[in-house]
Amino acid sequence: MAEHVWSVLCDRSVIDKSSNQVSLLNVVESLNLFVDKEELDRLRGSGAEGGERPLVSHRMHFVTWWVRSDLDTPETVLIRLVLISPAGDLGTPTEATIDLSHSSSYRLQIAIDGLAFRGEGRYWFAIEEQGGPDEWREVARIPLGVAVREASDENLKAAGLKP
Repeated sequence: MAEHVWSVLCDRSVIDKSSNQVSLLNVVESLNLFVDKEELDRLRGSGAEGGERPLVSHRMHFVTWWVRSDLDTPETVLIRLVLISPAGDLGTPTEATIDLSHSSSYRLQIAIDGLAFRGEGRYWFAIEEQGGPDEWREVARIPLGVAVREASDENLKAAGLKP
């Protein structure tokens, strides 16, 4: 089975065409969302039954690197990325194939345009590999803290977003 080396969440990733090396720009560990009072109340009330799940609009890249378990043996593995909310709710998985048939390592970039807001707290991006039909094994979890703050002058200054 292919080996997971690392996974990271960042604002952007760039692969140099000549060297095939990746640059991870602005690794994302947390998001502080600054919104007006009305939006703050709406977001904090969105967990109510039947409430609409707003989308946190923040483009990110999830980058993961895999290698062959045996350097001389080509292999492929089906993986999936699952977002887990602070309450433990699972998002819709994104599946991809790690193709190590022509190369001994494989790097995958998954663009994420935003995430469904399920409350403040720690979200997890779980990366899983398929071990058999309907059998998934988690190989890594990447945390993302999400906090919502009112966009007051004082809060924006404290965050360094306003002089």
